[in-house]
Formats: sequence, C-alpha cells, structure tokens
Amino acid sequence: MVHQARPPCVKAVIFFTPEGAKCSHWRENWVKEKVTELRRLQAVEKNRKMITTTIVPQKTKSVTTNL
Repeated sequence: MVHQARPPCVKAVIFFTPEGAKCSHWRENWVKEKVTELRRLQAVEKNRKMITTTIVPQKTKSVTTNL
C-alpha cells in the first residue's frame, strides 16, 4: 500500500507483515525492488486466474423442426 503525503505525513510504503504494519520510505532501493517484485507476482497471479477461469463456448447442435 502506498500512502500519499498529507502534511504532516510523508509519502511512504506500508508493508503488512505477520508482525504488523511496517512503514518504509518509498525512495529506498530495497523498497522499490520489493514493490516491483510484488507487482510482478500480482500480475502473474492475475494472469493465472484468467487462464484457469476462461470459459470456452461449446458448439451446440441446431435443432430444426418442421411445422
């Protein structure tokens, strides 16, 4: 989660961990790397869900009746 700056607060990244929320400065290299890694994982998971939930239409036989 990226927290936008609103005085007196600063722009920061908040990591939610088992130990609780950890607030980190958004310009630190390790924070940028971790955010990039998490965004990649999020994209992979989104694509995986789209692939596994795609519904393929089945061909149906048309039925004609003579009246």
